[in-house]
Amino acid sequence: MQEKSNLVVNPDNNDNKSHIKKDENQKELLLVILISIIPGLIFPFLRTFSLLFPLIYYFYDKKKYDRDWAEIGFPEIKIIKDVKIFWKWILLVSIISQLFFLLISVLIIPTLFQHVIDRLPLITGKLDIFSITFLYISMIFTTLGEEIVYRSYFQDHLSKFYGNRLSIFIISLIFAAIHWSNGLFLVIFADLILIFFDSIIFGIIYTKSHNVKLCWLAHFCGNIFSFTMILAINSILP
Repeated sequence: MQEKSNLVVNPDNNDNKSHIKKDENQKELLLVILISIIPGLIFPFLRTFSLLFPLIYYFYDKKKYDRDWAEIGFPEIKIIKDVKIFWKWILLVSIISQLFFLLISVLIIPTLFQHVIDRLPLITGKLDIFSITFLYISMIFTTLGEEIVYRSYFQDHLSKFYGNRLSIFIISLIFAAIHWSNGLFLVIFADLILIFFDSIIFGIIYTKSHNVKLCWLAHFCGNIFSFTMILAINSILP
């Protein structure tokens, strides 16, 4: 009778392979983040296209690892159900924080209000109904693209290596940095603080719901509200 040879699997080998794979994924993610943000920081005119590369890589990553839509932040659950659960967070970031910022920028730091106007596209000139409509429609796609990239891709993947809290903090720093524009240091700092705060809230919403559609809704409503208020205030200021 022939004796069957037993194959002994060394668990250390599996651990090493898993560790190597994790390191590779981490380096891949960091490389995508750097490629996405550095050109726009050096050359501001490239920021318009800064979402294209990570968006393409986002869908490549989905296909490569055969991730389903729920896994990457698009659950089948109806968004209305999540809105009922997280409406306080949405209200905080889309209305309350925007009002607070506008009050400070108009009543306390007028140069901050002018700084915000200067960094918004097409707002410095005379706006007609076509321009305003175009800006509102463009916000649908820009806010959705930003939430997919910064929450569903960057934050979601980064949290696997650094945990939720640190990932939200890091991504919010990056998110604020890409909105940097020239001006007085204190004015820029105040502007970026609000953006950083908003990004923190978006990150919390995503962590709690794992629903990028909810983050997009909060982001879009916040942009619409703040932009409408800026147009109204700017029209009555001397």
